Amino acid sequence: ALVVYYRALGSFAQLLALAEQPCAGVFIGGMTTEQNLEILKRGDAVREFLHNDTVSQALSKVGVYVVRGEVNLSGALRIAAQAARARPPKSTFRSFGG
Repeated sequence: ALVVYYRALGSFAQLLALAEQPCAGVFIGGMTTEQNLEILKRGDAVREFLHNDTVSQALSKVGVYVVRGEVNLSGALRIAAQAARARPPKSTFRSFGG
């Protein structure tokens, strides 16, 4: 059941990435994800994320990250900002926070 869940998560992450075009990547977090890291390492979620004949090349440029430890929305935004600074900006600009 968890394999199916993480495959669905990969598909959902793909939809979000296509809709939002994130510059820092897609971040997956939470205690359940951390506890099931071995299932994620198998690659089913990432394969589902990349599975799109039309835009798979664009999706391959979007990083998929697992956030470990207890984080809240503020922590997730900080991690995303750090990742954005570490990578060269893409053609879109988005501002987060106040």
